[in-house]
Amino acid sequence: MSGEKAHSKKLEISYDGEGDTLWINNGGLAPSGHDITRNVLIPFFDYDDTPTSLLLFDAAELLAPHLPIEAIANAGPPSHRDAIDLQISYDSAEDTLWMGNGKPTPISAAIVEGAVVMYFYEEDGWRIPSGVAIYNAVKLIEPAILAELAELAATGGTD
Repeated sequence: MSGEKAHSKKLEISYDGEGDTLWINNGGLAPSGHDITRNVLIPFFDYDDTPTSLLLFDAAELLAPHLPIEAIANAGPPSHRDAIDLQISYDSAEDTLWMGNGKPTPISAAIVEGAVVMYFYEEDGWRIPSGVAIYNAVKLIEPAILAELAELAATGGTD
C-alpha cells in the first residue's frame, strides 16, 4: 500500500528564469527547509520531516556545465558567489544528476519515488541532508526551463 501512495505523488517542476531558480515538489507541504549547501541547494520537508521539495538557486548557471540542455548551454559560471560547496555530477548514460555537499549519504528518502531522492547522514540523532539524485534529469528539468525561457521571451522579461 505504501508503494502505491509513493507513486501517487505528483512531480511538479518549475523554473524561474529571472531568479534562475529551479523548484521541484511532490505536491506536499514544504514548511521547513534545511540547507545542503547554504543558500544554493535547499530541500524542504513536511511536518512529519518527510522530504517534499527541492530548491536550487543559480540553477542554469550551475547545471549548464553538467546537463545537455541547449537552452542553458551558454550560461556562464556563477557570477555572484565566491565559492559554492556543491558537488555536481551527471551520468549521461543513466540521465542521472547528483548534487551534494560531500558528506556521507547512507540514508535515503524519496521526494518522488524513482525520480527525486534525498540523501542524509545522522549526527546526534538528527537526519542531516547531504545530497539529492534526480533520475531522468534532462527529461524532467528541460521542459520547465524551456517553458520559462519561452515565456520570458514572449513577455520581454529580463535575463
